[in-house]
Amino acid sequence: MDNATDILCDAVQNSYADGFLAKVYGAQCIVSLLAIPPAIAMCLAIGRASALHKNIRRLLVNFLIATILSNVGIMIVSGYHVWAVVSSNSVHKLCDMIAMTGRSCTRLQAVSSYGSFTIATSLIFLAIERICATVWFKTYENGGYRKLGIVLSVSQWIMSIPALPFLGEVNTRYPYCQSAVVRPRASQYFMACMLIAQITGLVIFVVLVIVNKRKMSRYFFNSALKLLSVRYQLKENIGTTKLMIPISIASAFLYAISLIIIIVLLEDLPDNAQLTTKIAQKMISFARWREMIGFAIPLHTFALCTVVVCYSSHIRQATIKLIGWNRRTIATSKSGRTDPTARNSNVEAEQTKKRYFDALKMQWESVTVSNQSKQQQCSLDVMASRKSHGSQKIAWDPQDTQL
Repeated sequence: MDNATDILCDAVQNSYADGFLAKVYGAQCIVSLLAIPPAIAMCLAIGRASALHKNIRRLLVNFLIATILSNVGIMIVSGYHVWAVVSSNSVHKLCDMIAMTGRSCTRLQAVSSYGSFTIATSLIFLAIERICATVWFKTYENGGYRKLGIVLSVSQWIMSIPALPFLGEVNTRYPYCQSAVVRPRASQYFMACMLIAQITGLVIFVVLVIVNKRKMSRYFFNSALKLLSVRYQLKENIGTTKLMIPISIASAFLYAISLIIIIVLLEDLPDNAQLTTKIAQKMISFARWREMIGFAIPLHTFALCTVVVCYSSHIRQATIKLIGWNRRTIATSKSGRTDPTARNSNVEAEQTKKRYFDALKMQWESVTVSNQSKQQQCSLDVMASRKSHGSQKIAWDPQDTQL
């Protein structure tokens, strides 16, 4: 037992001797903290983007909430390790705080694991929603599909419940807190499944873009596209689905790198391994690479916010309005009077909206009037045809009588 403890404490001391891991954990804590405000702002902007369908807005907000949760989890884990390094005044105390059991490590990473798993499943549920929007494109905008987003959102969070540490893990202590060092085979299978899920979502999004573009070209001269809602829904399907392609590529790349590192660095490590000097050294080498990948979630959050703003004009406009509204609110609260620029911009926006919907109303009324006139003309033609046949019959009756 003393030999195992010495191996464990020596491994912890060696892993933190050069200060590399401590610096990485400190940087993770800062970067994760910086990634949370943009994600919250994107949630508010997407909620205000009323031009998008409610279902896609709910799922995108869920996606961002999952990224926020994952960043909070990374802050908890990295903050704990930084605090352990700073507060420890001896090697034994550092060993006691860093070398946790599998059960304690799983609980420490519960928030991060739940958020990361929800991020991985978010793309699948977004793909399901986009499939529904493509199949029911004629009625999806005005049809009764509002509950679909709620069902998919709730299912997404329920599906991620297995990531929570309800069941206790092994009580063996390891020099690095990560589920992959406890059960590397299960981690490999999990990463492989998540990679397949991300690639599947990517393929679905690419296929949906192609299908919607073909529908646009196929129905271009079709009467179905005369309806504004149908044409609008097809354009939104293409735009929103294109938005998910770079996000899927980034997620697939992240899981591919994680899977490669686990396979290469933990190839010979058995599940629930007994700690030896060789195994401890393998875990320390794995820890340095794995914590570098830990920056992927905050960077993925920044990339997600950037892609959403760049690829969706509706979300971009909502973001600009949100930032402008916050600035005007701060200026108004400081000055104590209403900003005339804000009032004029609001009036101009309302006038633009009114002109747009008036134009749509006139277009709809003109189509309705033309259809009614066509129907009246057809009715008059039918009546005239009947009268002409009737007059011919009356003209011939007297001759028939004389004969």
